[in-house]
Amino acid sequence: MKLLSLSINGEKIPVPTEIQHISGGPYGANLIQLAFNFAFVAGILISLGYFIYGGFSLITSRGSKENMEKSRQKMVNAILGLIIILLAFFIVSNVGNFFGLKLCWFLSYTCPLTSN
Repeated sequence: MKLLSLSINGEKIPVPTEIQHISGGPYGANLIQLAFNFAFVAGILISLGYFIYGGFSLITSRGSKENMEKSRQKMVNAILGLIIILLAFFIVSNVGNFFGLKLCWFLSYTCPLTSN
């Protein structure tokens, strides 16, 4: 394999021998992991909060057909949001595992595409 070299005004620029790690992880992987975990947990909490809000508004609808339908729709939307969050989680986890990043600290899941 040939190494490519970069030169500016005839001076060769040396190839870096050691790349610095950010917070113990390569190339800011810990920052990506932190953002991914925060977004995942925040999305679940927001979805569950919206589901509880829909349930509370269903209880306090006082039998009004229109309010009951709005409350039911809130609860359905919360469940759909939770499903979308979980699907996004597994897609991003698989992509991260494919590239060798462990994005999720609470799940020891390995991508079937990369396992031997």
